Amino acid sequence: MSDPIWSAKIDIRFVSANPIVKLFVLIGAVFEFFSGIRRKGALNEYENRIEINRQNYFIWFWNTSATTTIIQKQNIIGYTVGFTKTWIFWNCVVGQLHVGGSAADDEMVFKGVSFAEMENKFRDMFERI
Repeated sequence: MSDPIWSAKIDIRFVSANPIVKLFVLIGAVFEFFSGIRRKGALNEYENRIEINRQNYFIWFWNTSATTTIIQKQNIIGYTVGFTKTWIFWNCVVGQLHVGGSAADDEMVFKGVSFAEMENKFRDMFERI
């Protein structure tokens, strides 16, 4: 299997820009950490496909579930990229790929990626189709 062209971490807990909801999600994440529950996700771009990986761990290392969604680039019919800034310090970059023939279009919250970078990346992916 080849290495990804590009990769980004995604938040798989809950998608919301509301600061109060984010606070509750943060409290839940701290509780999960101390109880040994770990969740992680990533979006990986390859030459002809995009993979969305989600994994859950118990006791920090025991993999309890893993899901991989593979999307062929030629099946992407559109994309949505947005960002929300609430108050002064909470911002959220959200992306969504619209795939022909798929009932579910999952929204993804990206970690460590700016809005401009995500918008350019999705535009590049879409133009290469």
